[in-house]
Amino acid sequence: MIKIDRKQRRFLPVPGKVLSKKTKKETEVNKTKMKLNNLKKKMWFCLIVALFLFQYSFATTYYVSTTGNDASGDGNASNPWKTLMYAVTKVAANQGHTIQVGAGTFVESGLVEVPLGVSITGAGIDMTIFKAASSFYYHPADPGYATDKFLISLS
Repeated sequence: MIKIDRKQRRFLPVPGKVLSKKTKKETEVNKTKMKLNNLKKKMWFCLIVALFLFQYSFATTYYVSTTGNDASGDGNASNPWKTLMYAVTKVAANQGHTIQVGAGTFVESGLVEVPLGVSITGAGIDMTIFKAASSFYYHPADPGYATDKFLISLS
């Protein structure tokens, strides 16, 4: 007869009982099956981690600068875009992309909706400044404006 030590997952003979050759063989087979099951679990874990990292291996850094151009820029360091509003429309969501915004004051003329999974970094506090264009200001006396107007929205 065999007693199973569940904490350490090993088979222990019951004191006073003699294991037959068949029981010893069954014990070895069970140990081998447990090792294979553990190996399968480790392989699945590694596969999932690899797929996660693979997705983010294609992440790109895009650039926005006060000297950039939304019409002819392509978002790289030597040819950046001018506005964050334009950049977020060109960067795909959920792929780990980053938009690097340079130093300067950026005047945005509407809601900037940042896609999920896109990071935005600046040149530092007091170095990268975002302002709303005057057409986007909130005027409580004017019914054409609403309190739900924000400059940047994380969607």
